[in-house]
Amino acid sequence: MEKIIKLQSDNQFTEQAIPGAFTTCKLLDFTIPGNATYDLGKSYISINAELILSDGASGAPAGKDTQATPDTALYNTTVALDAQAGTAFVSQCASMVRNAQLESQNRGMVESIRRVDTLRQCLYNLENDKQMQQERLENIGPQEGRRGPANLTTDMIQAVVRNVDNQDNAQLSLKSIGIDRDFRIPLSDLFGVGNAMWNGEVYGPTRMHLEMNTNKLVLQNCGGSEDTTNGPDGATKYGQMVQQAAVAQGTDLSTMETSLDYKDYGLNFPFYVGQAIDVTVTDSVAGAQAAVQVIIDSIQYNNGNALATPTGDEKMTITTRTPYYSTPGAQGNANIDVLIKAYLPVLGTSLIRINKADIVLAEQVGVQGPSEIDYRTYVSEIQVGTGNNYFHQYSVEPEAQNLIVASCDTGEIAPNRPWADYRISINNVDQTGNRSVGWADNLHQDRIMRFFNNRGQNVDNLSLSMISTSAIQGTSNDTRANQVDYYPLVETLPLTQVPKDVQLQINGGVFGGPAAVQDVILYKEIVKTI
Repeated sequence: MEKIIKLQSDNQFTEQAIPGAFTTCKLLDFTIPGNATYDLGKSYISINAELILSDGASGAPAGKDTQATPDTALYNTTVALDAQAGTAFVSQCASMVRNAQLESQNRGMVESIRRVDTLRQCLYNLENDKQMQQERLENIGPQEGRRGPANLTTDMIQAVVRNVDNQDNAQLSLKSIGIDRDFRIPLSDLFGVGNAMWNGEVYGPTRMHLEMNTNKLVLQNCGGSEDTTNGPDGATKYGQMVQQAAVAQGTDLSTMETSLDYKDYGLNFPFYVGQAIDVTVTDSVAGAQAAVQVIIDSIQYNNGNALATPTGDEKMTITTRTPYYSTPGAQGNANIDVLIKAYLPVLGTSLIRINKADIVLAEQVGVQGPSEIDYRTYVSEIQVGTGNNYFHQYSVEPEAQNLIVASCDTGEIAPNRPWADYRISINNVDQTGNRSVGWADNLHQDRIMRFFNNRGQNVDNLSLSMISTSAIQGTSNDTRANQVDYYPLVETLPLTQVPKDVQLQINGGVFGGPAAVQDVILYKEIVKTI
């Protein structure tokens, strides 16, 4: 029988701060009790967080908090991980951990891995194809889908896209709400023993100590480009509305209809009920008007399903809580053009609130776990390059069977500092046939597949690119701005009786020009028994 137990962190892990200003939520400790057997492969760490967003630069939108329930989903904003000088990539939540230790009371230190964040980004993009990267629940950071660049929906909101039924009845109490989210870190993403049956009676209470990248968490707006981004037809803006013709003087306008039609509004439509929007009106008589900020009160899908024979133009009708424009009383009939986009919060004063951290353990009731475990772990070394040509000799443990090398910008997480080629030798014996391995060439891909074969694992992704959370997806390899190249270097190692000397030479830069090698992180993969 399996029993799920949840334990709070040993230390207090609660704080709210603007991004980059956390002071107490930097270290995280847990204790796995020593009185039962746990399936660590089903266990994970859960970090609960929410957003406290400041109103936009123009102040609160009209009608805010005038209903029975407060407006908690005004802004389409989410949390991402700054992996490279302000650039965020789709990453595992495990990249929120910088360094990790696991220590058993009865057996001593089990694992101590430095720079878990970069290691997981290296392996994540090789072990998961693009579809798997988009569908994983343990991700941090939004992704660009069919709504176009910068027109996404945050995972910090329970979004309601439509609250008017087929009989034209609006349910105004049904609106989007802001939610807190559990960022889940599977133990298998942190430790080699993370897939094992852990016998607490053998190993005793086990302490987990994590150094967190909380000051790498950033806020990212998921909208705001609807007025400049074309929809699926390639010509019409998402925020462009159908022109309202011959509107009489003194008319309050609070309804608009999209110019785009939507066959799958749940996937393509970038707005939701309860969202604050920025509305720009052009009056054919009075001219262009200053933008106003209002809240979406209801959304209707014009598909005519209530009719015996379904009809409709498949457009979305948006009604705002307060009028977004009133035609002047001293003018004739006017044609009204409307363009809308998401109203954005001021990120500089907005807060991320970390509520708590728990470890969720899958206890195996009535099961006696093994008294010995074989597992794979990593010993890391960090060197700093000083020029375009990097050469270093490493002393590698006899039991090391694989090698992972990450090239990063100074102090950053993402392994995407360019290198042009590398060579490697072991005990002065060249391993690549006396030739250099160029990035992304056939030999490089062959070395990657060789590495995974040595791990007894298949490689799922040889695109050698990471998914940016903010850049444009594009329509070809030349315009794929959100597919950012990264530079993993992986090699196999022979098992030896004594430590082996590994000589590594890396030429920095790409074929377009040289670039100095900066942080070089070497992970020695070894198999241990505890």
